[in-house]
Amino acid sequence: MHGGVAVEREKNEKKEPTGRKCLTCGNDMEFNPVTDGYFCTVCGRVDKPTVNGYEEDDYLSTGRIIAETTEETDKKCSGCGGVMNYDPHTKSLLCPFCGNAENLNLVSRGYKASENSFEKEKRRASRNWGFKTITVVCDFCGGKTIYDYLKLSEKCPYCGSNQVTQVKSVETIAPGGVCPFLIEEYKAQKSFKAWIKKRWLCPREAKLNTKLKGMTGIYLPFWTFDTATASPFTATVTKSNKNENNPKSYYFGSSIIEILFGLGLFASENTVTVSGIHRQFFNDILIPASENHDSSILKRLEPYDTDNSLPYSPEFLSGFPAEQYSLGLDEAWETAQQSCTGKLSKSIKIRVNNENYTHSARNVKFKTAFYDVTFKYLLLPVWISSYVYKGEIYQFMVNGCTGKTAGKFPVSKIRLAAAVSLTVTLAALIAYFFLR
Repeated sequence: MHGGVAVEREKNEKKEPTGRKCLTCGNDMEFNPVTDGYFCTVCGRVDKPTVNGYEEDDYLSTGRIIAETTEETDKKCSGCGGVMNYDPHTKSLLCPFCGNAENLNLVSRGYKASENSFEKEKRRASRNWGFKTITVVCDFCGGKTIYDYLKLSEKCPYCGSNQVTQVKSVETIAPGGVCPFLIEEYKAQKSFKAWIKKRWLCPREAKLNTKLKGMTGIYLPFWTFDTATASPFTATVTKSNKNENNPKSYYFGSSIIEILFGLGLFASENTVTVSGIHRQFFNDILIPASENHDSSILKRLEPYDTDNSLPYSPEFLSGFPAEQYSLGLDEAWETAQQSCTGKLSKSIKIRVNNENYTHSARNVKFKTAFYDVTFKYLLLPVWISSYVYKGEIYQFMVNGCTGKTAGKFPVSKIRLAAAVSLTVTLAALIAYFFLR
């Protein structure tokens, strides 16, 4: 790397202008301390540092990708002239009429979506989707979806209603990356059938006679965050004198007495306060940016391979709608911090227990500093459908990459009663043998 990077980092810290002009559009470029490169907020060009200076990064430059793919969004087949769609099986553009396929450079060359500096997002976020968009809202369920204006659907992808209305589009951040569909519709249907068969509480009639309304493939919006953390903490622990002299006895002792000493149930113990600084890095904390879906269902669809997400290109949306995010970046970051706090609480407690050879850690208090925060705005693939059983609608979803299925299903009252009865019986037997 050449010496100019250090100079630009110094300018960035002092909030000084870089003085570098974009060679594509002529506007001022900004220095990105995350990549040590430059970013044009107007056309999306990215210049990367090399041993010979700065050169354009052809496949991270939003402007280059958009310039090359705007006309590809509705790419015509060279064989028959039909409009091509993205095909999950071949990971290419496929003509549904004659079967002609064309490879996508972003897939074949192995490029990945880049991380963005959280602090600089408002100044450098792209809002160009690479094609003219139309936003429609469902009058029945309120879901908002972004479509290519040439491929506007007449049905809501969430509830199937035909009552959809075009609304005035607002300027939204364009996606920075995408995990393309890998599971085709028929495979998603097979995944659902396998999933419903394993629901023991589901009535047999529902498993055998379930008729799907059809499946809709859609890209749902997600935020991911990377962050380093430092958490000064204090905690109270009760340590057995026996364990201090022979810490391994707690873990490997065969005597019940040793275990009771470790749990602090005998008088030979002392209570102390411990402290320290816990450091932990979080990678790709996944936060749904949609408020139109059951968050518990979306959570059960994880994981997604977000580490290997591809740079966004409108080609991937050929034939698939994308939902507009309803949870903004700031709100998503608050949710991500709450998620980190919960995980940190468990991690710190485990650390305190391990370091003090006890399971008695309590009154754990800590305050966390988050730094080096980066984010990605991703579109992740989901197959959505529903089925009707005895007049009730049950929605489910299938992960468009892995086929993992989650959703709601009817519950048999007889099977539920049997399960409760069995649980109570087992609990009674366990209590009888251990407490008699």
